[in-house]
Amino acid sequence: MTATTTLHCHEPWRMDMDLASDTTGQILDGRGVVVVDPYGSTLEEFSEEARYMRRIVACVNACAGVATEALEEYARSLEPKGGRG
Repeated sequence: MTATTTLHCHEPWRMDMDLASDTTGQILDGRGVVVVDPYGSTLEEFSEEARYMRRIVACVNACAGVATEALEEYARSLEPKGGRG
């Protein structure tokens, strides 16, 4: 297996919930670049989708500096011996 370098967006990510903003409902990276805009910027602040997006942002920021491959390997170590499902 060849080692690879996985490129990703700059941390910290944030979710824009400023209802007066042009980027409401988007996830932006540390440079202010839109990373995710799943609802065309019409996400409601307390919706289930907003809670999922907050979790994504928290996970990305918590994993800053950890190689994607290391995260994938860790996730595989958590799977039951027979695999998923």
